Amino acid sequence: MNGPGLRVLVVDDHAVVREGLARILTGTGEGWTVGEASSGH
Repeated sequence: MNGPGLRVLVVDDHAVVREGLARILTGTGEGWTVGEASSGH
């Protein structure tokens, strides 16, 4: 991948969902940067 990677913020109140999505996105090797939050407040 050329240039900066896509940045994604995963927001869900379930930690398992957040962690699972973060692992999937970072495991793609596409330069994903993942942030996590438990709420949008």
